[in-house]
Order: sequence, then structure tokens, then C-alpha cells
Amino acid sequence: MKSKIHEYQNKYSVMSKTIIIKTTILILLIMTTQASNAQALIKKPLPKEAITIHVTFTAQTGKADVAKQDVLGLSKQVTNEPGNVHVKMYQNPENEHEFTFYETFGSRELEKKHTQYPYMAAFYQRLGSYVQEGTANTEYWKLYSYTYGKGMNTDYDKSKEVSFKIKFTTKEAKEEEAKRIVNDLVAHVNNEDGNIEVLMFQNPENSREFMFMETFVNKEAEIQHTKQDYMQVFYNDISKVLDGESTLTYWHRFSDSDGRASSLGNISPFAVVMSVSELEPTINWYQNILGFEKIAEYDLTEEQGNHLVLLSKNNFMIELVKNQSSKPKEKIELPPYHYKAQGITQFTFKVPNVDLALQELESKGIVATGEIMRNEDLGVAYFWIQDLNNNLIQFIQN
Repeated sequence: MKSKIHEYQNKYSVMSKTIIIKTTILILLIMTTQASNAQALIKKPLPKEAITIHVTFTAQTGKADVAKQDVLGLSKQVTNEPGNVHVKMYQNPENEHEFTFYETFGSRELEKKHTQYPYMAAFYQRLGSYVQEGTANTEYWKLYSYTYGKGMNTDYDKSKEVSFKIKFTTKEAKEEEAKRIVNDLVAHVNNEDGNIEVLMFQNPENSREFMFMETFVNKEAEIQHTKQDYMQVFYNDISKVLDGESTLTYWHRFSDSDGRASSLGNISPFAVVMSVSELEPTINWYQNILGFEKIAEYDLTEEQGNHLVLLSKNNFMIELVKNQSSKPKEKIELPPYHYKAQGITQFTFKVPNVDLALQELESKGIVATGEIMRNEDLGVAYFWIQDLNNNLIQFIQN
């Protein structure tokens, strides 16, 4: 095959094409598919009519930093638009002057509205001051799948991320088969420990044209990816439907922001409010155990009968309220039976690793309500603890 996919394949993995080994690989593929299906992939929800703008350009010599800072500023403005789904920006690790970025919007109408904002006119004017003439290119793609991999929930150095982009065209009437082949591949890729995400695009004007972007925690993880048995199956299958050459390019992602494409606009977690019997012991518990910081205190006892204390960590607040007339609530059963009581049953913190989180809590004298629960169908692991007021706190990893 003339495709550069073969360059990618041969660079790291040269495998025998005997019938025996092909049969073995196919058996492994079936087994691995069954295993991966048991772990539900975390799929980023997308508006049905989502459209992506794919922009590439080359900065003038010596103006790579100027270009980078300008598009970073643009991304902050774009992600605040009600119709934006996300913005992802990349730079060529081999040539710092080459850039590519994706802006996804909830619909074509929202994308058109995006171009009419005043700051966009100013951005277009600035482009001429740092972009090489004739290098800017804009394409429209349909982002039809966006999935997170296992690496998304690990502590990794984002400066070492590795992304690569593959573009190809299928033969006549082979687009659905190509989509199936790529979907099968992604089901495996997302279950690799080093995979962060996979984005898959199809040209809305030419359904035979595809593009997908894979991101890994570092180069070592990306190399391990190429050595997986199912990669040979992918190369063999995809070569049968390609029309002409494909292209493979490497990129480094330097910005990744979610937008506001939601019926509720820019909604985000803010605070939880708890009525407590005693303030000081509760304050000390959240400070010493979970690392919250006391940021404010209001004594409204005379006016409202309330004494308030605000705790904060990572832009999330806990508001503690001591009310003169408050009464203890009925005893809540421990998980999983706490759902028998109606109302709010717990609040949850997301952590990169539940095992390490539990170890740290245990080192502080905290005892979990039970063992770590693992749900492969949902792709989550979690456990509970209780604070001084018997409120249930869940820690979850997905």
C-alpha cells in the first residue's frame, strides 16, 4: 500500500504475514474486543449537529511565540461562547512555526455566529502580522466520535503529550466499512493505559474523507500503541478500503478547553452547603483531612440565627452553617443502603487514583465505609467515607 500508514507501521513493527500468525492475531482481536467491551468507554457527549473548524497555518520566521500567544488568547474567548463545544490547539514538535487547531461548535449556525463576534474581526486583522502568506487553510469536518482513554485519569506531564493526525480517503462506497474499522480500533486504543483521547472526523461535503487524532501521555506510550497486536489487523483491514495515499503528522497539544455548548450555558460546580452541630471541629476536619482552606466567616446569629463559614479548594466551596434551631437528621444507612433515604445522599470528589486516595486518607486515620467498589460496565471505581457529621463523601475515579 502506498499509504503513509505503512510508514508508521514499519517504523516500529514489522510482522510476519503468514496465515498462522494472521489467524492468531484475529483470535487475539476477538478476545481483546470482548474484554474492552466490558469496560464502557467514556464518550464525550456531542450535539447532533456539531461542526468542527480545522485551521492550519505557518508562522513567519521568529514569530512562533507571537502566534502561540495570540491563538491562546483566542481560545479563551471562543470557549466562552454559548455554542462552543471545545477548542484544541497543537504545535508541530519538529517545527515550532507550524500550528493546527480545532474549534467545535454545536451547529453550523452557531459556528457562523462565532465568526461575527467583534473579537474575531480583530483576530483576522492580526493574522497578517505573523502568518506566512499563503499558508493559512480552513476546513470543515464533522466530529462524529470523541472518546477518553485510560490515560485521561492518570497523573502525567502534559508537556510530554504526543498527538498524531491521520487523514485518508476511501474507495467508492467503502466509507461505512472504513468507519467500522476505525471504530473497532478506537475501542482498543481507549483501553491502553497511555491513551488520553481519540477524535474522529468525517468530511461533511465528501463522506469518503476521514481524519482522526489520537493523543497519548508521552512518546513511550505512543510507541507501545504501535506494537499492539490489533494494530496489524487494523493496517491490513484499512489498506483494503483506502483510495490513494494517507498522511500522518505528529503534533503537540498546548491548549485544550471545553466550551459552553449546553442548554444550561456555562454551568459548573460551585458549592455544597451543610448544616452542622459544631463549626470548629468540622472546619478542622476538612482542613486537616481534605486540605480545604477557610476563606470567610459570617456571624448572622442575631439576624437569621445562622453562623456561616466558607471553605474552599480547587474553586469548589463548602459552606458550613450552624443554626440555633437545627436538629440532627435521621440516621443514614451506610452504602449501598444510603439510597433508601430520599434527598441528597452524598457529595463526590473526582480523583486520579482511588487506591492512592484511600491510602492517604487511611494514613490520616480515616476509615472507609467499605472496600473500593469497581464497576467495569460503567468504567468507574469508588469508595465512601464519613465526615464528623456523618455526611457521606464519595471519591470516584473513571
